Amino acid sequence: MIVVDQSGDDRYVSILQPFFEKFSLKHLRCAPGASRARNVGWRAMSGDVLGYPDDDCVYEPDLLERIAKLLVERNSDGGVITRVAGSDYWDLRPGPVTRNRIWWQGLDFTLFLRREVIDRTGGMNEQLGPGSGTPWGSCEAVDLVLRAMQQGATLWYEPSITVEHPGPIDRDTSLHLDLKKAKAYALGKGHVLRMHHYPFWFAGYMISRPALGALYSLLRFRGSMARMYLTYASGMLSGYLSST
Repeated sequence: MIVVDQSGDDRYVSILQPFFEKFSLKHLRCAPGASRARNVGWRAMSGDVLGYPDDDCVYEPDLLERIAKLLVERNSDGGVITRVAGSDYWDLRPGPVTRNRIWWQGLDFTLFLRREVIDRTGGMNEQLGPGSGTPWGSCEAVDLVLRAMQQGATLWYEPSITVEHPGPIDRDTSLHLDLKKAKAYALGKGHVLRMHHYPFWFAGYMISRPALGALYSLLRFRGSMARMYLTYASGMLSGYLSST
């Protein structure tokens, strides 16, 4: 086990101490930031495949076995992305991960990459994601996949394998309750669209979805939902128009 500690103090030392005698455990430290922690863990790992589970996602009991089997069957692919369970937002068609479909083909916690792919890309962009210290609070995994594909990696999307997780945005109550979080996620999404030179028509389509969600919510007198959607749409636009 590798524990990447971002507390800045020794609060976890006594918690971890009893386990050092029971199995191999590395206690590593780094500055705050989800992408930074993931990169520290990736550099310390000895395995061949890396996944990025969230603290609020749930794996099916046989998920890792199915992922391993699929990677053996698809030996030429650099990784597998699975579907987020419980929503028709996500693509239901299995097939290669593509530049445009990636936005409907899963999130970081459904991503399983071969070690060599991550080694070539240099890991996650530490300027993206929660805790990065930048405005860009999301889409670090999409950025990683896009960079991997630019370097020639192929990935397979398998929607028959699912991971449970709150969302998408209309079902993620944390975004309704915390508009700063919604804004940070949206800024990150728009910024990654800009970083990877998506045309304005594509970004406009992505931005129009939450904008229309705001209008629909207003018509149904759901004020908090409308505010969240408007925050998300304006954040995506700001992120896409930003040049930094």
